[in-house]
Amino acid sequence: MFNLLVTTPRFREEKAVEELLDLLSGIYVAKDIEIKLTNISGLITCYIKEDPFKIVEKFKEILRESPWTFRYILRVIPIEIVLETKPDVLEKEILALVDDRISADQTYKILIEKRHSNLRSSDIIKQIASKICFKVNLTRPDWMILIEILGPVSGISLLKEYQIFSSVLEKRNINKDGIEKDL
Repeated sequence: MFNLLVTTPRFREEKAVEELLDLLSGIYVAKDIEIKLTNISGLITCYIKEDPFKIVEKFKEILRESPWTFRYILRVIPIEIVLETKPDVLEKEILALVDDRISADQTYKILIEKRHSNLRSSDIIKQIASKICFKVNLTRPDWMILIEILGPVSGISLLKEYQIFSSVLEKRNINKDGIEKDL
């Protein structure tokens, strides 16, 4: 079980786990945090008894105040539902999320990040998109349907692009905005 997916450079997983634990322990009680290395290089899962979207926002705040706090964590992705990697199961849960949140005038795109799976991304996208009646926009969608396939399990989220934390992009934005000149 996880509600955050954390990426790091390959072979830096242990350092990223320490960094993640330090960051989360500064905000939450350590016993409420469960961090696991995966068998996928550069990928860590985390479960915390908190809204994962709030964690992403908190990490953005921390980075703005102290950019070099993030040395090993590259991205933090909030995950809403963890389920079995079967196209029909993915379709059912994604359609439920879409029905709850996307309105008729909004656009979407489906993004699949696939690891340790022989499923074809194009087949999954076709199966799901054929059941969604909203407009597709691949460049600037209102919503992103994110499917993170990790072998036999997958994490899915319906989110806005800014709801994914990227330490590299956040640092670049700070520098561009002139908030912090000496990065």
